[in-house]
Amino acid sequence: MADYRLYFLDEANHIRGVAELDCEDDAAAVVQSESHTDAGRMELWRRDQLIRRFERRAESV
Repeated sequence: MADYRLYFLDEANHIRGVAELDCEDDAAAVVQSESHTDAGRMELWRRDQLIRRFERRAESV
């Protein structure tokens, strides 16, 4: 299994937190990361490779 890190970013793109994920592959890591999308802006990394950026969800009116 590959080790992934999901970085939670503030509005200035500074890291405000991190979650370590242990997933079989990139696709599984993306699915697991999507459960955190209410946390706002995030980046998913495998070692030194950016896998995906997640933007803050639009607020519902």
